Amino acid sequence: MNADEGPGGKPAGQPARKPDHDVLLGALLAVTLPFLLDFDGGSGSRVTLAGWRLPEACLSRLLWHVPCPGCGLTRSLVRVAHGDLVGAWRQHRVGPILYLFCLLQVVFRVWLLFRPAAFWQGTWQRINHRAAWGMLALFLVNWLARLLERAGG
Repeated sequence: MNADEGPGGKPAGQPARKPDHDVLLGALLAVTLPFLLDFDGGSGSRVTLAGWRLPEACLSRLLWHVPCPGCGLTRSLVRVAHGDLVGAWRQHRVGPILYLFCLLQVVFRVWLLFRPAAFWQGTWQRINHRAAWGMLALFLVNWLARLLERAGG
């Protein structure tokens, strides 16, 4: 690296490209993995992979019997992948919205791969960050609503 180069061998004045591959991979996994999962014997409560029951993943529910903001999300995403939007909504109200968000992230991130690094800076970056914060807010509001429903009976 000479004195005129910044990180990654780019000229010092040019902004480094924000790595989008990790977000693209995560969104791809969230969109495709639910197609590999199913439910055991019609109960609809336990998720299976190739017939093997997956273990309960929520420590909050296991230890304190209180659901976390993501409880039911895997089942919801599996239902979306299998075309059961009503069931997905019943499992986790944010699940179908998250699935759509991840699908849009895949399209957006692939599109970004063919754009110059400077294209990401500014407006697109702000829109993406606001959308991510909006998803987080939806999770928290949904979680509080579920806790209030549970407390109410």
